[in-house]
Amino acid sequence: MGRFKKININDDIERITLEIVKYIKEHSVELPFNIESVRRVLIENYIYILTYKNEYAANDFLIKIESNLSLYNRDKFTKAIDFIVKEINASIENLFVNNSYLTNKNYQKLNKTRVNPVFQHYPSGSFHLKIEDKDLFIQIDNTNQLFKIIDFEGTVEFFSKKDDLIHTINQMVKNSIADNSISYRFYAKNEYFNFFTLDKYWQVTPKDIYAEVINDIKAKKQVHIDSHLTIELIDSYSYKNIFIVRDSNENSEKILHIYLNNIDEAFLIAVAKHRQLKENGEHLLYKLDKDWFFTKMKDKSVKYFSQTSDLLIPLEKIMGRINLVASAENNYNFSHFDPLSGVCYGISLKYLLEVRNNGIEGGNKYLHWLKENINLYKDKKEKISDKLEKIIFDSVQEYEVLKLIKEIKEIKFAQIFQMERIYEKINYTIFDLTKATEYRKILAENGLKASNANRLESSLSQINYHLEYIMQYYNEYYAIIAFKTHAIALAYKRYSNNHYKFTLFDSNSELTEFSNIESIKDALIKTMGSYTLNKADGKEYFIIDEYKRNPTTKYRSLWDQNEIELHKGIAENIKKIGFSLPFKDGVVGRVIHYSEQRELILELKINSKLVEVVAKNVFVDEGIFLVKNNLDKILENNKSSKVIIMSNSDGIDIQFTEFNAHQKMSKPKGYLEFNDVYYRDLIKINSYLLNGKKSFSLNKIVSLIDTLRGIFILIK
Repeated sequence: MGRFKKININDDIERITLEIVKYIKEHSVELPFNIESVRRVLIENYIYILTYKNEYAANDFLIKIESNLSLYNRDKFTKAIDFIVKEINASIENLFVNNSYLTNKNYQKLNKTRVNPVFQHYPSGSFHLKIEDKDLFIQIDNTNQLFKIIDFEGTVEFFSKKDDLIHTINQMVKNSIADNSISYRFYAKNEYFNFFTLDKYWQVTPKDIYAEVINDIKAKKQVHIDSHLTIELIDSYSYKNIFIVRDSNENSEKILHIYLNNIDEAFLIAVAKHRQLKENGEHLLYKLDKDWFFTKMKDKSVKYFSQTSDLLIPLEKIMGRINLVASAENNYNFSHFDPLSGVCYGISLKYLLEVRNNGIEGGNKYLHWLKENINLYKDKKEKISDKLEKIIFDSVQEYEVLKLIKEIKEIKFAQIFQMERIYEKINYTIFDLTKATEYRKILAENGLKASNANRLESSLSQINYHLEYIMQYYNEYYAIIAFKTHAIALAYKRYSNNHYKFTLFDSNSELTEFSNIESIKDALIKTMGSYTLNKADGKEYFIIDEYKRNPTTKYRSLWDQNEIELHKGIAENIKKIGFSLPFKDGVVGRVIHYSEQRELILELKINSKLVEVVAKNVFVDEGIFLVKNNLDKILENNKSSKVIIMSNSDGIDIQFTEFNAHQKMSKPKGYLEFNDVYYRDLIKINSYLLNGKKSFSLNKIVSLIDTLRGIFILIK
């Protein structure tokens, strides 16, 4: 069998190229390169994602670029948003930087007669061929049975066998009128991928525009509804908007927490519903079905949280492994930590980050997320008899647990940073695979900049003075309060001169919110009595380590993950198990991709043939069961190689879109299926921390793992 699939991306490449050129012209006096060079850069970045991941991820890449430029071009307001311009500038620059690395590699000459033996020689690798005026990129990956020819004119051909690919190239070479040699670049396995970094680019979303709209509304301050009524937006988050409604006739001031993410709709609700609220103060407005409900907030609320019972004891068995991972990723050794040693400094700092980015309620939601996900980890797994259902359930649960483990690791990082900062020790760094970054810079990028660390005497007068000073001079305040062996978090938010909120988070007991200063004074004095104070010169004191709000666009809360992000993560986790989804006897499947458009792409293996199935407008689990429940109908047409399925108001719609283009998969003797290895990156990180033979040995392990990665692995 020869080529089993061909796709054409030329129209998409041409359209996006023109959009990029138009953008560059708007921001440059002269275009320093021609349209063709922009097109080439774009397609080379597309090739990277196509060969590193798959065609669906590559299509998402093009969609993201177009979406970013579309957001910029929406109107004059969006074109003037500095953040969007900077992000797109950096993203375009990154495309060219990636391309520049490729151009540093020289072309070699290859005699036409040597094409076949050279291509047969390499089990895996990539070639960039120049045949007359045609540029071709060739991917050969025997391990994963991936064979592609990408024409820079915008076509991609997929082959099921290496011999078929080589035959096609030979025909191209023979039909060319060039001399007896062609030019080529060769990239060893994974070498080509090392030239590219795209993960942190093209990240502009409607949320960023929304944030600018909110800032614009805030800058305008009060909106006059009539001669005596004004409304002012105080804060806006993904889950609610907060307004102040003032009525001079009634001499009233009401703080409305409206649980809508649409600011326009929330504003209309504030105008329409405020008169139904008879008292001043804070009110919650939320919708259930078609009805709106109102709740008056109390002056004090308490949420219980114990780091010992809610976090440390449930995770005791895996805390040692988390300490190992954390040690590998910074310059501090956590391995000697007792699994039950407290994390009061770290979790207090993480709580402040949540309050800074998502409001006081956001801090509460973060602690609730921790407790809920730790319960998920410690709960006994359900007994599920259906194999497919069990795999999906376990994969979703594993994904959630991995997120939790990563968050506990982040708490560990924050723990050591906060302890070292208070006790004036060295500032430590976090490692990724390419560089080390000071943790204070990471913290600042996430929204909190370290300010002052001061000693405060533990007298009533000093506490009163400090809290009143906060109320007089701050609109928002963030601090860690450190005793001799414990730390708590203090946060403050002013809504107006009459309405404000203090929060005190003690990770040993509770999170408390206060709406008057006397209550927070009493609570702080009571807390001081529970812990040993520092002593110096015969006086007792505690340390207040203050943080300032810093601009940020990078912080993403785990509890605030949208459904698309969540299901993309679940899909990536299920992808690791390869062809292990048992749909029925003789039919297994694997997840290929989950797109921004809520499309789940699966491959079904029926004997040795592959059938591609696209489930539209679904979440991951819905898509898998939609395919399972309609499998007999999908398999009715045994000539179809691609099927689209979706559920609508009329029932199930199944479309057979490609025929007789099945990819065949053989399973040579000695091959078996192999799951991804979780610790691969950890081993790689450790290789950077060591020298000599130890580093060499770890890199050898990484190389062996990379060899084993994929669908089928040859046992040598």
